[in-house]
Amino acid sequence: MNNRIFFFIAFIFFLILSLSMLLPSLITLTEPGYRLYPTIMLTVISFSWWKLYPQFQKKDERMNYIQQKSLVYTFFFTAAYLVLVLINNQFTLIHLNTEDTISLLGSLIGSTAFINMLILAKKY
Repeated sequence: MNNRIFFFIAFIFFLILSLSMLLPSLITLTEPGYRLYPTIMLTVISFSWWKLYPQFQKKDERMNYIQQKSLVYTFFFTAAYLVLVLINNQFTLIHLNTEDTISLLGSLIGSTAFINMLILAKKY
């Protein structure tokens, strides 16, 4: 149970950190910067581990199936993210520099994997 408490504390810490990085950019109406995206990803990962920790302790066939399906879905979402980035680079719909693009892609991929696990754990 101590590990679950650790994940909850990490979730609260990263949530406060993300909000403290997001709030000034919302007040001043500026871009939040590429350092915000990994902290949001860590918030999602901490929340997912906190929610799924009792089920992951069992290490049964169900959890292996959920992890495999999550990775398959994440692959397709990653392909869609890359297509959207390529379209954005071609037509410059949203101005993103290289650091922002890489940070955003990495954070989206990591968050998608764990959100898929949450959804699939609820479904199966």
